[in-house]
Amino acid sequence: MALSPTFTSGSPHGLFPIDPSAVFEPGQIGGLIDIGGDTFATVSDGQTIPPFGIIDDINTTAFRRPVIDDITFVPSVGIADGYGKTVNPTPVMGKLRETNLIANSFAANFTVQLDPKHGTIIIPAGTVLNHMNSLGALDGFEVVASYSYSVADIPGDSSVSGSGLVTLHIFRGIFETDQYDTTVDYPLNAPLYCGRDGRITTRVNGSILGSVVGRPSTIHGTLTFLWL
Repeated sequence: MALSPTFTSGSPHGLFPIDPSAVFEPGQIGGLIDIGGDTFATVSDGQTIPPFGIIDDINTTAFRRPVIDDITFVPSVGIADGYGKTVNPTPVMGKLRETNLIANSFAANFTVQLDPKHGTIIIPAGTVLNHMNSLGALDGFEVVASYSYSVADIPGDSSVSGSGLVTLHIFRGIFETDQYDTTVDYPLNAPLYCGRDGRITTRVNGSILGSVVGRPSTIHGTLTFLWL
């Protein structure tokens, strides 16, 4: 729920009437639509509603935050699988750092069964162990996951309820945001697109809107990007 302009070549273009059904957070990408012959701003999907600017207002029912590289150790006994690998004989459960996950934002280095509400994962039987103890023996799994989650006990907010207008940045500039797709990587200088949910991604979808200036990490959870 954050947008921080680091450098821009101009002030935000201005205020646009908001689509009454739109739900968004600062840093998502906005587009323009026609409703009854009038122009309204809404969340871009990258294609049918092309990117027009970066939203700098909020209108939500709940806050969400990204988590990058959440490392969870899941202990497990191991058995030989007959092919030179050590696997778990039964499913094992681990606990992530956060609860109330956005299920479609979850990505991990293992195929797991996710309980997004409680923030738990189950690693199925037959998965190859990848964690060694101090004696060099395989003793479980190191799961590295990235995801977004809804912040508990904090209701949504709106900065547009009074005016019915939303601010969009359209000028070239460098911005930081936490509104990005957590299921993909962000190499330096990689081209960026607007995802179908209005969040920035490196997954090709429509036209290029910018490039990566600074990738998110466990220390800095925001993506720094150049808006073209």
